[in-house]
Amino acid sequence: MYFPVSATDGPTRVEGQLVAGFSETDLGAALAAVHIVYRASAAPGPAVFGPALHEQVVGPTAPDLAVAVQTEYAQAREASGLPDGAPLGDGSVVFVGYRVAPLPGGNRQVQVVERAPDENGVVQFYAFDVVLTRLGGDWKVVAPAMGSWNGAFSRLPAAPPDMTAFAPASPDGGA
Repeated sequence: MYFPVSATDGPTRVEGQLVAGFSETDLGAALAAVHIVYRASAAPGPAVFGPALHEQVVGPTAPDLAVAVQTEYAQAREASGLPDGAPLGDGSVVFVGYRVAPLPGGNRQVQVVERAPDENGVVQFYAFDVVLTRLGGDWKVVAPAMGSWNGAFSRLPAAPPDMTAFAPASPDGGA
């Protein structure tokens, strides 16, 4: 899986399993959303999602999100026959763009648009919507209100025409 990065907007630091150093710009917020949401999901396994959920996800439903991610991981790991602690895999996601809206207090509402195959292998556009806040000099993701990533993701009929493309969206420069 290829993650978009920027020399000026981040991430500029690797701290164990975490990445940090995202600028206080819209691009910095979008990059933080991509990196933190992935790391705080079941896919990379508990060695990654544990620290990400503890250090980079905040808000009243953060404990519920941690339980939901651990449960999702345990079910998927058991179904796949992977050993405990193993990553579930990165999949075939390509992050193609983002939209950012300002919120009070310098917070941002970020929608990240990605392309990935659906359950039948047909490539679709998806989006995840999260709120980011600045704490300790860096962006943190506010846990979704429902305490699960499920409500933050949706399928899109097409890429939104008003999104800003990640450049490049993939290592070969394709979108």
